[in-house]
Amino acid sequence: GAVNAWSHCAPISQILYKHSIAFCNGLMTVNDAGKNKLSLRNKIHENILNTPNGNQTEMQFRASLIIYIRLFGHCFVLKQKDNLLGTEQVIGLHLLPPHMLSITWKTTINPFTSIISNIEKLEFITNSTSNLVIDLEDVYCFTDTTIGNSYLLPSNRIASQRYAISNIVKCYEAKGVLVDNRGALGIISNDSKDAMGQSLPIDNEDRDRLQTDYKKYGMLQNQYPLIITNATVKYQQIASSAKDLMLDEFIISDVKQLCNAFSFPFQLLAEGSETTFNNQEEGSLLLYQNSVIPDSINFMQQYNDCLEAEMHGIEYTMTFDHLDVFKINQKSQAETSKIETEYIVNQFTSNIITYKKAVELLGYDATNIQDSYFYEMPIEFQQTYKTTKQEVKA
Repeated sequence: GAVNAWSHCAPISQILYKHSIAFCNGLMTVNDAGKNKLSLRNKIHENILNTPNGNQTEMQFRASLIIYIRLFGHCFVLKQKDNLLGTEQVIGLHLLPPHMLSITWKTTINPFTSIISNIEKLEFITNSTSNLVIDLEDVYCFTDTTIGNSYLLPSNRIASQRYAISNIVKCYEAKGVLVDNRGALGIISNDSKDAMGQSLPIDNEDRDRLQTDYKKYGMLQNQYPLIITNATVKYQQIASSAKDLMLDEFIISDVKQLCNAFSFPFQLLAEGSETTFNNQEEGSLLLYQNSVIPDSINFMQQYNDCLEAEMHGIEYTMTFDHLDVFKINQKSQAETSKIETEYIVNQFTSNIITYKKAVELLGYDATNIQDSYFYEMPIEFQQTYKTTKQEVKA
């Protein structure tokens, strides 16, 4: 299940955690529609944004919520309400972890209505003999962008990755067994021959003595690293190393499969650390472009719906344009554009392309532009261009 995948498959928890941190880098704000400042009534919504509940900070709440959504495909949130300023207001949001809930669906499911309206009873599983029944009127269900299962809830993203997850866990277990208990590394047998050239077996006394003496050798303290003996024996290796079993190669292959499932760039994981800095930069851009920003759009639509933002005349937004990764990309694009522009201009001044063609390559409308080479242009134009170019170089 999802909980076991999170608990036992390290790459799953790493991918989800790194994604959640990137998601929390988004700047969330709330604004009144057509107003510069929030009214007193809507200040309550700003407080929810900064402190969703008494147990979690805004970042803890948002990170946990997006992890649950991507791990389980959904997450229920309990809306804490109070009568403020004459109307019932949501003053807090509390996460209801999916693995701690028991859902009783109605006998007849209507797929054209909301998830909540199809639930007969929602219970929070406790350690006591009876569960805590949740008031459905105070619950909102956040969902992932994956397709639904047999009911209305979306499938979780790990459902199709059970073999990859199982393989990774088994490889980790195999490496642990090799470290903790290597087992028999090989067989030591008598290499002595009788008069007929037949191998002689080791008698019980010699076997027990060899077994006891062998424990003295190894790479630990107070052990001998080399075996020196006058016995005529031969050794046959029977154990395999982690490298021989290709455990790391199997793990990396399946980790890449998980990265594909979660739209997470492989080069941002420790397993992909051998990639270059440029690949890391590209990976960060891909993470936001293909995963974080699409998730934020889905998330903010539901967040506004959860807090009935439209009814209150407000809107919650999340932006990422303040991040350095986008500023670096903008700088890179500007430098690339500058190089391309200089190349096109040099092509024109070298009489390789016409003025009209240069304008077209620069992305401007060249309908009424003269289709002439540089040497055919008026002297005034050539002199003005050369003067401008020299001033720019200076």
